Amino acid sequence: MKKEIRKIDLKDIGYHEFFDINQKDHNLIPARVIAQYKELYILRNETSELSAKITGKMMFSASSTEDYPTVGDWVLIAVLDKQQALIHEILPRKTVLARKAVGSSDKQIIAANIDVALIVQSPDRDYNLNKFERYIVLAESENIKPVIILNKTDLLSEEELNTKINELKQRFEDNEIYATNIINEHGINDLRNLIKKGLTYCFLGSSGVGKSSIINVLLGEDLIKTGEISSYAHRGKHITTHRELYIIKSGGILIDNPGMREIGVLDSDWGIKNV
Repeated sequence: MKKEIRKIDLKDIGYHEFFDINQKDHNLIPARVIAQYKELYILRNETSELSAKITGKMMFSASSTEDYPTVGDWVLIAVLDKQQALIHEILPRKTVLARKAVGSSDKQIIAANIDVALIVQSPDRDYNLNKFERYIVLAESENIKPVIILNKTDLLSEEELNTKINELKQRFEDNEIYATNIINEHGINDLRNLIKKGLTYCFLGSSGVGKSSIINVLLGEDLIKTGEISSYAHRGKHITTHRELYIIKSGGILIDNPGMREIGVLDSDWGIKNV
């Protein structure tokens, strides 16, 4: 069945004055990168979803991965037909969520133009307060608001849950903290109230903590494949293999992100001074 594409206002998917004043070529039109598959990008504008590639000029002038579009970017495009476009330029990024690439000091961009980082952990998947802290440093170094989510709370007794919440509140007293599970949707309405129209929220966390499952519940449909939960330790299979942006009908933009085993903070001095 063909996917229904509804008409939207660009403001509803995060476009605002910051990007508008940086648009120099008005013969091109803005669109947002919602997914990336190697050299192919999926874009969203007011009326369409388009597949696109960058121009040869952009490819030739690129000196690093930062010079290529990433999920969340606003780009200027020329529409070729109803389904295809050509990317000519990346508009300046308001924020960039990035980490050190695994095994090197190179910068790896996770997503661009993020307003809020939703940091998810669950008690059955290498739960660690220090990991929350590293994600918070990653977000705050780019002026991205970090929010903590303790997911799969159905795996905990009431006493265990209260203990973990108290630990989180003591360690991260300046951050919002949410406790959720998708079995009975405990805490999901609180997350819905957090998400505001036109803002972009990026989910971060290890594989199997339930990021994609939370997004499916917030979207109200199973758009993202999730792994079956095994009876052994309630562990889900890792499914998300690429970053993708989703638009909630009532407003708000969500980015699903593959699980990260390592969190390399680029500016350690910033973290030492501010955490």
